[in-house]
Amino acid sequence: MGIAVLLVLALALWAVKSVASGEDTEAATSSSTSAPSSQGKDGASDTKGEDGKEKQTKKATRSASPTLPPYHSTGEYEKVSTESKVRGTGGQLVTYSVEVEKGSGVDPEKFASFVDTVLDNPRGWTADSGARFQRVTEGADLRLHLATPDTVDDFCYAAGFKTLGKVSCTVGPDVMFNLDRWYIGVDQVDDLKTYRQYLINHEVGHYLGHGHEACPGKGEVAPVMLQQTFSLDGCKPNAWPRAADGSEIHGPPSNE
Repeated sequence: MGIAVLLVLALALWAVKSVASGEDTEAATSSSTSAPSSQGKDGASDTKGEDGKEKQTKKATRSASPTLPPYHSTGEYEKVSTESKVRGTGGQLVTYSVEVEKGSGVDPEKFASFVDTVLDNPRGWTADSGARFQRVTEGADLRLHLATPDTVDDFCYAAGFKTLGKVSCTVGPDVMFNLDRWYIGVDQVDDLKTYRQYLINHEVGHYLGHGHEACPGKGEVAPVMLQQTFSLDGCKPNAWPRAADGSEIHGPPSNE
């Protein structure tokens, strides 16, 4: 009788242990199969950054710097379809068109409006009857393109200019503005609006026949034809061919 009781107790303990073991195995299996995948939406993968927070990385065509907004090169342009009044009172009439590369993320009308304002400024190339400007849709003397670095490089390299994904160029009637420079400017020119004004005046200056100039002296105002994208060489940044009093801002000719 005593042996039978012991046998029954042993069988009961064995059954309890087997059930407990089975639940643990099932729980482990469930946890493994229902864990969130490391892959996010659109094939993106989630990784932790240095701050320990989940960050999503995604393969996409982006600009060269993480501070830039997303864009992609297409080689195709959207031309501004409106015209402007004549700006300036004397001198050569230069007609110009404005085109923005599709995929750049820049509104063509807003870009054109900024260009118009720069070319209409009394400190610009219209001063002292130097030139007149009018935006047109067809038959322009000067064609202004805002394009991605790859597109700028392809165009400028063909003409012998090494823009290296960083700078703009003027080839005959075509001005190729580098999109990265338009978006973020350069470190040595703190104000982005000033840099954009400089960029337009500098490249249009080339079309008008002006060559590069050097900084006239440490602490002086930079000529607009100084290559301010590379360095100020001790000068102060400046976007205009003339000072506020109307006097011309020049430096010695540069061989660069």
